[in-house]
Amino acid sequence: SSPQSLADLKNLTFGQYQKRSWQIVDYKCRWSPEVEEYIRSDQLQPKDGEPFILALGAAQTFAPYVQQGFLNIISDKLSIPCINFGIDGAGPDFFFRPSIWPRIIELANRAHAVIYQVQSCRTMGSPILPKGKDPKNSLVLSGPSGPIQYDAERAITELRRRGRDPDLVKHLDFVRSDWIRLIKRFATEVTPPKILFWFGERSPDYTEDWGRSPDISGIFGGFPQLVNRHMIDCVVDSFDGYVEEVFHGPHERLFNRFTGRPTLGLFGGTLRKDQSWLSADNYYPNSETHETAATKLIAALSALGDRKRA
Repeated sequence: SSPQSLADLKNLTFGQYQKRSWQIVDYKCRWSPEVEEYIRSDQLQPKDGEPFILALGAAQTFAPYVQQGFLNIISDKLSIPCINFGIDGAGPDFFFRPSIWPRIIELANRAHAVIYQVQSCRTMGSPILPKGKDPKNSLVLSGPSGPIQYDAERAITELRRRGRDPDLVKHLDFVRSDWIRLIKRFATEVTPPKILFWFGERSPDYTEDWGRSPDISGIFGGFPQLVNRHMIDCVVDSFDGYVEEVFHGPHERLFNRFTGRPTLGLFGGTLRKDQSWLSADNYYPNSETHETAATKLIAALSALGDRKRA
């Protein structure tokens, strides 16, 4: 049964977003051995011979703080199961870890269609900032006192703070090239029809603003951070379709699913000082945007089906 008290909550084990918003949405999180994470999905494996859609991406695909993400809407409207591999903080390198990629590709190649959400490359590593122990969001910066593991944004901020902008340029060149390589590899190895899905805070067209060190927000741009039009142009022809949806609009107000009253949700990073309790989601796509995204994706999936039949 659903938890209705803090005592109930302490006895449950589930993903980060369910822990943060258990009183707002029941994501029906399940442990997936394919990605070694809790996922928002009604089922983990399709029934034998049953068509299904697989989606891979970041938090926007998971769909925090909304009752119906775009995958839930697609599943309802097309009467087809959708498996949701939307992983918070994950870049494309997350899925290519040797421990999970063979299982992901085996599942992907049984799918009716695959939706791949464009992910940020802010958490990807390079020789200058190698990956840390956390496969999603950690980079290691070496200095006089030895290597220190940070979350990705702190590592890059610290690199600027130390006056190492030339090294940061090299890091960004490396991770962007690696991002292109991994997305092309994904498109090559996944054989069913594939849609590349831009679901971001901005369009792919943006200009880096290096501003005053150590600020990095102008360098990153909005989500998907660091990904630009050139990168999309390099990979889009490897896919069978492309959908672009920029999210904006009113913030999603939060309500307690047990009482129907306004409530607060926990937002921010993993450190307590970076967290805040808010009455509305001011970062992730709202319900209306998920509806629009689903409509566009259904049209793209239909076009893939028409092309396959022709």
